[in-house]
Amino acid sequence: MIRLIKLVTENDKRIIKGLVRVTYSDEGSVMDVADVIRAVKGVTIVNTAGNEEGRNIAQYTVKVRTNADPQTAFKFIRQESMKAPIVKRFEIATKSIERA
Repeated sequence: MIRLIKLVTENDKRIIKGLVRVTYSDEGSVMDVADVIRAVKGVTIVNTAGNEEGRNIAQYTVKVRTNADPQTAFKFIRQESMKAPIVKRFEIATKSIERA
């Protein structure tokens, strides 16, 4: 039987979406970077919004399930994604962050 407290804490989470731009190394690809972002805790969906393969830059729409504020959630995604050796730069479009 599920406890009431568990149900209440699960419902406290919300889905937030935003746009990010990632510069990656020559060893990586658009799909490799998407996989890195997908591996971050809380990330539910990563869609490619555009890319410039000649310059190794890709844009992604990212949806994250969190109970933290949106800025903190996306900063956590950036911090965790930067640990991957193929990710050189990770930018967050703060004005694009909204509740999904």
